[in-house]
Amino acid sequence: MKHKMMKWLSVLVVLVMALGSIAAAPSPVDASGIPAQEVPPSDEAGMVQRPPRLEVLEQAYQRLQKTLEAQKERLQRAEQQIPNWESKIAELKQKGLDTSALEKALANFKDSLMKARQSHEEAARILAQHPGFGENGKVVDPKQAAQTVRDAGKAIRVTHRIMENAMWEMLRAFREFRRDNRPNPGEPRPPKPPVEDTTAPVQP
Repeated sequence: MKHKMMKWLSVLVVLVMALGSIAAAPSPVDASGIPAQEVPPSDEAGMVQRPPRLEVLEQAYQRLQKTLEAQKERLQRAEQQIPNWESKIAELKQKGLDTSALEKALANFKDSLMKARQSHEEAARILAQHPGFGENGKVVDPKQAAQTVRDAGKAIRVTHRIMENAMWEMLRAFREFRRDNRPNPGEPRPPKPPVEDTTAPVQP
């Protein structure tokens, strides 16, 4: 029974660790979606004084669209894992284990995914309306375009942070559960047998 229980605990942790790539970081751009060296200066009111080069905005716009699509897939994969976790937690509970911490962690994970989904959809809405960009992705209004990539980039990064934190909290909950439910966790390990000294001379 203990062997089977430990097997399920290992499966649970593997499921969580396999999701490490789900919250992978987006493209290395600042919160605006524009490379740091190309971020234009702003006045005290936060208004862009000099928009970046048009091609930089257009590249940022395309990059954000790709990041958004990849993020959508990561959200879907995370949501698809929830039934697996629910099933495994139910099995552990049937074995008489206290799964209250796992159930709480999973409930928090669901709430976090809901918030991440809302932020992701905000980014999708901004890019779908694409103020400052034409239908072909070309800049038609530099100031509006710069604001578009800033707002969309910020929403994408908020989504990323929420997902990343949620994944680490789930991983920590499962690790702590496995630690607390190991057979005889306080039992000391048996001492190692002494190593025979084969170099000592043999007594007659």
